[in-house]
Order: sequence, then C-alpha cells, then structure tokens
Amino acid sequence: DHRVTLPVAPLTLEVFSGDDGWVNEGVLHAADGAWFPIIDGLPVFPSAALDVDLTVFARRYGLPYAGGRDDDHRGQAHTNVTFSDKWRRFKNYGLEPEHKPFLQGWYVKKFGLNSTDDLPSFFAKFENILEAGPGSGFNSRFMAEHCTGKVFALDISEAARTTMGNTRDLDNCHAVNADLFQAPFPDNSFDFVIADG
Repeated sequence: DHRVTLPVAPLTLEVFSGDDGWVNEGVLHAADGAWFPIIDGLPVFPSAALDVDLTVFARRYGLPYAGGRDDDHRGQAHTNVTFSDKWRRFKNYGLEPEHKPFLQGWYVKKFGLNSTDDLPSFFAKFENILEAGPGSGFNSRFMAEHCTGKVFALDISEAARTTMGNTRDLDNCHAVNADLFQAPFPDNSFDFVIADG
C-alpha cells in the first residue's frame, strides 16, 4: 500500500482517484478545516512561496478555496522556477550507473565513512529521514532502499514530482511538494535530515 502517510497526526486522507493503493488525486484534511491536495500522486502544501492555483481542483471536488497567497516571497518563488526547470531537464541525474561512483564517493567523504560499502549500514540505522531538495531523487531512493523506516523527500520545486516519479515503486519513500520553511511535519519528526545542494 503506497498511500501518502505523513507524520502529522491531524491530517486525514480522502481519496478521489487511485489504483493499486496509489493515490492519484485526493486531499489531506486538517482538523482546522484546511486542506492540502494530492495532484497526480504528489501531496502539495501551498504556501506564500509555493503559490499554486487550486481553483480548478477545488471546484472539481467541491472544496472551499479563496485563492492564492499574497505574501512577498520572491526569493523562494525564484528558487521554485529555477530548480523546476533544472529537474525537468535532468530527471535521471544520479540514477545512471555511471553517476553512482562519483555521487556515492561524495557521500562517503561527507559522512566520514571508509568506503561506499559503508553507505547502506549508515542509512540502515535511521527510522525517519528528511531530504530537503532531493533533485532527481537519486539519494532519496538510495536511502529508502537501505533505511529501516521512511524517507520524505521535500522540495518546493518540480523536483518533488521528479523524485516521486523516480521513487514511486518504493513503499517507504514519499515525495512532498512544500516549502521547507513551512514543512508539514512537527518538530523532531526525523532522526536524520540531509540537504545536499
């Protein structure tokens, strides 16, 4: 079952369409009446920096919607545009066999490990991992394949959608389209957080 599960207790899932346990379209309801859409399988948490027009979605499913946000978050909006373009173009970065020695070697150095053979056991000890800015999802995928718990790949850009496409077959990896500054997780939800950008 590959339903979206977030470590935020007050959210309940309403599925509008899906297949084989995968939610294609749905909504996550908060106790305060707020709702967050799941669009083409991706949970989206709109914010001032991630301004998504949900008019059509809300109308289709009879949800209340007052329009976008009006706060000024031009810097994050620029990040969204720039990285969305990058990860639409380079969807397989890090996933090709010829990329792995360099990228895994980088993580060995970064984490102070002895060799790439140590990476699986390094990630195996974590229950809940957050990757902020997952790009193509190559690292999210590797961590999910080796950790004992769940990996959440959060990105404000279309990289979230790219990551979802590259990790959809993994039951313990969940891509989330959200602003890191308004992440939909309570404090202390993760025992490992990585942002490699």
